[in-house]
Amino acid sequence: NLKENYSDWSYMATLDYKAREGLLVYARTARGYKAGGFNLRGGADPLTFQPFNPETVTDYEIGLKSDWFDRRLRLNLAGYISKYDGIQRSVIVGSTLPPPNPPTLTVVRNAAKGTIKGFEAEATAVPLDGFTLRGSLGYVDAGDDDYVSNGGDRSFEAFPYLPKWNWSVSAAYEHDMPGGPLRAQVDYVYKGKADGAPSSLTDPVTKSWTKLPGYGQVNARISKSFENPSMNVALFVKNLTDKRFRTTVLDFSGSLGYVLYAPGDPRIIGAEVSFDF
Repeated sequence: NLKENYSDWSYMATLDYKAREGLLVYARTARGYKAGGFNLRGGADPLTFQPFNPETVTDYEIGLKSDWFDRRLRLNLAGYISKYDGIQRSVIVGSTLPPPNPPTLTVVRNAAKGTIKGFEAEATAVPLDGFTLRGSLGYVDAGDDDYVSNGGDRSFEAFPYLPKWNWSVSAAYEHDMPGGPLRAQVDYVYKGKADGAPSSLTDPVTKSWTKLPGYGQVNARISKSFENPSMNVALFVKNLTDKRFRTTVLDFSGSLGYVLYAPGDPRIIGAEVSFDF
């Protein structure tokens, strides 16, 4: 019978300054908390049941929210830095069982500290009545300040599944019609390259298979609203160009001799009907 109790503080504080109508500057800090737990893959070695402690992250952010040109243009900017402490990660440790041939074990421990920093930008423009353009850009630089597994330094590894760059653009047009507006939208979303298995200890050739290349998707949607009954009918296409991409990676090259990855959704064409009550 195993039992642990965990508790910690989480908070958020924000300071706003409204320089003028349509221009807000702010500074913000917040702290998040994730409880600890137990390693559940129990075996003969007591280490397989050893608990791990909570992890916390403290975030500092500054930014602005603004409207320009009689609210025809909206621009939001933010820069942030986050300090990550007690990161829960699966690491390799030596067994406490006596010889001969004690196995190595994979357990969850508070193995790392890290820093995440980046910026985000969002813009919305309405050059013509009914016509809206949107764009967003995000950059993330994440790294370990300290990360040890099985006595080895692994602070050089990237955060898993975290691309440095993400961006999107979209265009939408809404036309008033009897019963409700007709709306059409097309958007392009790009997700940068990332490493799906940065902790894999493999040769350079195999290691290249665990990388997730960057990819972009085109989506389109057209919808019509009605008043009686109050409903919305839409046709949509996701991944219009049928882009092939990877979403997750499992590296078994060191044991079973292969790397497994899951593909993302192919082109999806569908219809949607929703009612308001």
